[in-house]
Amino acid sequence: MGTELHEKISTIECENKSLRKTVAELTTKVPSLEDNEDRQNQYIRRHWLRITGFRESPDESTDNIVISMCKSVGATISIDEIDRSHMVGKPKPAADQSDSLRPRDIIIKITNCRARQNSVYEENES
Repeated sequence: MGTELHEKISTIECENKSLRKTVAELTTKVPSLEDNEDRQNQYIRRHWLRITGFRESPDESTDNIVISMCKSVGATISIDEIDRSHMVGKPKPAADQSDSLRPRDIIIKITNCRARQNSVYEENES
């Protein structure tokens, strides 16, 4: 009985040692993977723009809002350069308890970086 118990303890200690080694390896990999993910997300986000402060109406498309906003500041963007656009989050009531809704941000995915840079730089110059 003593040898049997000793063998079980020895087996558990070996398994524990192996598991600790695995945990240590994974613990060092996690920060590297998080950093990689952050870099990938940043690369993906380079095609995205966020605009704020536009009142929404049920029958207006966010693409049209974006095009109008760009025209109003002297930037040019065509519908072909917008991959997709949408409001962010759920509609929320305005702070003053009126019937209106608080404006939501609009996220726009531009088809290429050049179009994004042109619209942002033209917007900043005006």
